Amino acid sequence: MAETNRERRKQELRRRMLDFAALEERDRQKESRDKEKRRQLAAGERRFRAVCFFFLGLVLFLILLLFLHFFLYRCYRRSSVNWSRDFRAERRDTDNNYESYLPYGEGMLRITRDGASYLGLKGKQHWNQAFEMNQPFVSVNGDFAAVAEQGGNAIYIMAKSGPTGSAKTSLPITKLTVSGKGVVYAVLEDRNASYISVFTKEGRALDISIKSVLKGDGYPLDLSVSPDGTELMVSYVFLENGSLKNKIVFYNLSEAGRDAGASRVVGGFTNGLEGHLAGRVHFSDAGHAEAFHDGGILFYSTKQPSSPVEKLSVQEESTIRAIAWGDRALALITDSGRPEASSSESESSEGSTEPSQGESGSSQGEESGAAETEGKTKEKEKEKEKEKEKEKKKKTEPYRLKVYDLEGRELLDRGVSLGAEGLSIDGDKVFLYHDTALLIYDIHGRLRFRGELDLPIESVRATSSFGPFGGSILVGSDGILKSVRLR
Repeated sequence: MAETNRERRKQELRRRMLDFAALEERDRQKESRDKEKRRQLAAGERRFRAVCFFFLGLVLFLILLLFLHFFLYRCYRRSSVNWSRDFRAERRDTDNNYESYLPYGEGMLRITRDGASYLGLKGKQHWNQAFEMNQPFVSVNGDFAAVAEQGGNAIYIMAKSGPTGSAKTSLPITKLTVSGKGVVYAVLEDRNASYISVFTKEGRALDISIKSVLKGDGYPLDLSVSPDGTELMVSYVFLENGSLKNKIVFYNLSEAGRDAGASRVVGGFTNGLEGHLAGRVHFSDAGHAEAFHDGGILFYSTKQPSSPVEKLSVQEESTIRAIAWGDRALALITDSGRPEASSSESESSEGSTEPSQGESGSSQGEESGAAETEGKTKEKEKEKEKEKEKEKKKKTEPYRLKVYDLEGRELLDRGVSLGAEGLSIDGDKVFLYHDTALLIYDIHGRLRFRGELDLPIESVRATSSFGPFGGSILVGSDGILKSVRLR
């Protein structure tokens, strides 16, 4: 009996131990499952936080981009004067109301009948070249400027460091151009012919003369010289079979032009000038030159000085009101022209309905025809609204501003409110102005300033970069030079 009881207790103890082991195993499995769940939950939370942080970072990045774009490329509306200098009290002749300003060096070149002076960023006069001229005209190229009187016999040559020399001519001067090294090409005239004469920066005449007559080579409308002074570009108008025609002629006066003979002509072009006259020509740099005519722009490559080539002809059907050029781009102001009729309107006017077949077809045709008519009516109304908007925009923006790079690629074409009263390029900024109104665009079409200044604008240039907190310009007016802060 006792033995049996002992065996029963042993079995009971064994059973309890097994139950305890099983319980421990279940606890371990449950703990493992809970641990896995906690791990998965933690991983999910981390992924969720990562996604949230990613989208939050993306939103903040986009906000930052918008913020930077707004402040870096925002349109300024306000202006204030940094400093102003009034030259009217300094005039020797109070009745002398001729005064002009040109961007030059870091400041402005001031031209009056009494002389020329270079004014720096603070309005300080760095030098003055005295002369007496009733109708002075000036050519600027880099650090050099040349001034002569229309129909006069004197040329004054200046560098940024000061006057370098002067020249006297035996014949009246009608046009001139100066190179970036101070070499001056001047057109002289008598009753029978025109002569292009060349002078050094000291005013010494070189043994170079290009003669032309209207019935022969032609009359020079305009000329421009390359930066190094060795290449000359001339627009000639000439008579052929009783009709006036135009041609662009390139000369090379360096050693590279000797092979062209005594005339030094290395290129002559009439393509693109049929029925047009190129009244302005310009050397942008050593490799690019342009001719502006009443129907567009001709682009030439002068990378090979001995063999210039015509690269591109840009046609302009609208009337050209003004032209300007800078170191990086060219600009035109043209009329807006008539807005083109929309294709949808023409399509709707040419549309027709198919004839109905049978009574049921007739009924269905009437329903579909009514729906189609109603749709066309709505479409026509929409087109009329679009045309009204176009006409309204044309009235508020009657001109177009077009900007090209030196290769002839169009950078900008947009409607503008101001016309040909004032147009200039300085760096990557395009300035349009009339009286006190001023518009400033960059060459990519972003409007950087729109507003009114407190003086009529005759010349304007940028004197600082346009950043988040504004920029500065230099404005020349009659007897006044001002530094203006835009913000």
